[in-house]
Amino acid sequence: MESRFITYFGSAVSATVLLTTIFVCWNITDDLITLQDMSDRNMQDFKVISDRTWDKMMFKQQSSPPSTPSLIFGRNKRSGDK
Repeated sequence: MESRFITYFGSAVSATVLLTTIFVCWNITDDLITLQDMSDRNMQDFKVISDRTWDKMMFKQQSSPPSTPSLIFGRNKRSGDK
């Protein structure tokens, strides 16, 4: 009688641990999928922002006269000839 009780108790504990493990694995997988979706959305947002910024920089560069290093850096380039 006692051996049957131990067997049933062990089986119940084993089943509980197995179901808990399956639930935890499912939960971790769901969290990883959610994280991947958020990362994809954030990367798409970043791409849109960077494309807009790049377009603005190219528009400003095309609309302004060509610049010289002295205009960009505020000083003249050193050279051997004066």
